[in-house]
This record gives sequence, C-alpha cells and structure tokens, in this order.
Amino acid sequence: MTPAIKLLRKMLPDSMIEVVALTKLSAEVFSANPYINRLHIIKSASAFDKLAENFDHVIPLHPNTIKKYRSISTKTHALPRITNDYHHADQLLDHVAKLLDTTVEITDRQYSLGSPARNFIIEKSFYENRPIINIHLGSARANLHGWKFWYTNRAEEEKVWNTENYIALGQKLLEHYPNLTITLTGSKSESFLAERFVKKIPGAINLTGKTTVQDLLQHIGNCDLFISHDCGVLHIASATSTPIIALFGPTSAVRTGPYPKRPDNIVIKKENMSDIKVSDVIESVNHLLSGQKPALSASGAA
Repeated sequence: MTPAIKLLRKMLPDSMIEVVALTKLSAEVFSANPYINRLHIIKSASAFDKLAENFDHVIPLHPNTIKKYRSISTKTHALPRITNDYHHADQLLDHVAKLLDTTVEITDRQYSLGSPARNFIIEKSFYENRPIINIHLGSARANLHGWKFWYTNRAEEEKVWNTENYIALGQKLLEHYPNLTITLTGSKSESFLAERFVKKIPGAINLTGKTTVQDLLQHIGNCDLFISHDCGVLHIASATSTPIIALFGPTSAVRTGPYPKRPDNIVIKKENMSDIKVSDVIESVNHLLSGQKPALSASGAA
C-alpha cells in the first residue's frame, strides 16, 4: 500500500492523509511512514464510521476494510479486484493514479517504510567485515497459530519451505563459506522454528521475537542477502537494497514477489514448495554474492 500512499502525498501535498490499520502488527508498517499525518488502529465498524465522517474521501486499499463499513456517507472509492496479472503494489498504485488522473513514474514504484530505527538490535560493529545472510523462517499463519501450525494440516501451507530444508541450506552454506554468519528472524510464536535451526547450526544468531518492523528494516538492510519464502517480511526486505532470494510454490510470484524488480532479486519458482531443492538456493546464493565485499571465503565448489 505504501507506494499508493506516497503518490497521494506527492499529488496532494497539503492534504490530510490518515491511515486506518486493522491490527497492531499492520500498524507497525506505517509507524514511521513520512507521508501520512496520523495512524489509527480500528477494529469496530462503528468507530470507523465515526472517523470517516471527518473526511472527504475514503480509499480502501485492502479488501478486509470493506467489512468495517456500515453506513458511511463519505465518498468511498471502491477497490478493483486484485488479480495475478501484475504486482499487487502496482495494482494499488494504478488505482490511486486513476483517481488522481495522473501517471505513475518509475520512482513511484518503491515501498516506503520510513527511516530505520537508530538503535541497532545488534552492535553496529557486528555488520563490519563479515558476510551476513538473514533467513526468515515463519509466515502469517505460523505467527497466528504458533507450533500448532506445524502439527496439523496447516503444515501443508503452500507458501512455506520446510524448516528442515532451511537447516540443510544453512549447513551447506557454512560448508562452502566458513566465514559466513547466519541470522534468523521471525515472530515470538515462531521461536520454536529458530530453536530447531540453532540446535543444528549453533553459530546462527536467533533474533526471532526480538524485532519490530523498523528493526527488521535496519537489520536486513545491513545484511548481504535475505532468503525467505512468500511472507510479509519479504516485502520489508524489498524496501531495502539488500539482494533477495524469494522461494515460491503455487502462489503468484508475479503478484507478491519482491518489489520492484531488480537484477539482484532472484525468485525461485516451482509448482510446489517441496520441489525447491537446497541446491537451487545455493546456486542463487553463489550468483548473488560472488562479487560482494567483504568476500565470502569459499572452501569448495558449489
């Protein structure tokens, strides 16, 4: 949503732009956004209706917001159906551009999450003279359901690459690149995944449950590479300049892949997540980090 909001501010610089988030977690995404005047967290329809009375326009950018409307009289601009034809962010951006009767420029196609937190979650010196790869293990459903997600039918979640695959990936990476540091991110309810990873790879640094959106923005921005399947943190990584390896199964990489497209973002797309092999990811890592500094010291051919 943030490119669309930025375009609103660009075209209407003196307007009052307020954002309504439906959860505390989604509100974090907008907490440092420089293009909005005020952020609300509203769950009840009546509270939303009351707030909407103070505005000239309501522009829903998420289909769930429709459930919060009752009988508002404020002019509402219906959200078109989101398709898999092109990126979700661009569809929202085009929707707002049409409302504003303007054209979208390349510079508009960027996520805007504000400035990273000033206080480092790890000592600033940690990022100096060492190659770092961040792996994000969780997903929205894992965050919601915790360990139960992995011990019911939800373990077949079509977006998630198995944690054992990530462990095997970490082991292979360290075999090839002994001076590599791996960090792990995720929500508190996903910490059991990281604990399983760290048992097999003791040198990994576990940051699960310790990061806000702004912390993630800063940390990932200081890493040499980010690896994850289709999840919300993939989009936070996209707001940095850090190269990305995104793993996709049946969900649409065209619709929700790294944004915008960059040469140093690689999408590994297979029919099912289980079809993605550790060797596929290793090959992409080698490609992206071959020219990085500080250089990864390779102990053998990939």
